[in-house]
Amino acid sequence: MASEQVNRRIDLVVIPSQGGTYHVRIHAKPRSDGRWDGVVEFEPDAGGESVTTGSETTQRTAEEVFEWSAGLGVAYFEGAFERAWHRMKDPDRPRGRVPEPLPANLDARSEIVADRVIEVFRSMGAPRLRTSVLFDHTEYANADLVRAFEVLEQDRRLLVRHSVDGNDWLELTPAGARMLGFSEEEGTTSPADPRHPETRGTR
Repeated sequence: MASEQVNRRIDLVVIPSQGGTYHVRIHAKPRSDGRWDGVVEFEPDAGGESVTTGSETTQRTAEEVFEWSAGLGVAYFEGAFERAWHRMKDPDRPRGRVPEPLPANLDARSEIVADRVIEVFRSMGAPRLRTSVLFDHTEYANADLVRAFEVLEQDRRLLVRHSVDGNDWLELTPAGARMLGFSEEEGTTSPADPRHPETRGTR
């Protein structure tokens, strides 16, 4: 088993509100349990100290860490920079968003969590995300997220779920893409589902 971290610079630049220009490097770091943590490093173009996140994801292999990062948009990395910057300047700053208490009624709580899922798509600037990204970057229990996915897929018709090579993905439908300001062409062209008329083939 590989025991050394692997890193890869990606073709993306972040220009934060704090000033400067930062290039993005992804580090895949081995864990004692055989899995790999994904860490994002922001390297200043002008030289000086890098800004580095904590673990942003955990994947089975180093290559899956890089595949995870490839599915993220500029907005995600801007947010990751802000979190890492503030933790570096203020180590005692709370590290995560504290979830608001959810109602006991399952329908009501599923609607709230569904709204949060859509917020993650918006903040990451991507019409297609691995399911694991939602589990890693939301504050709710997995069971609540799964119910929210069903609401968004079956009721709101804003996304579809599917698997590719054993990886689970969530993709916005054309309606979901429109709602978040993406072009309709960025909506899913995944296998047609009779519950989603907008994902069927051309008439």
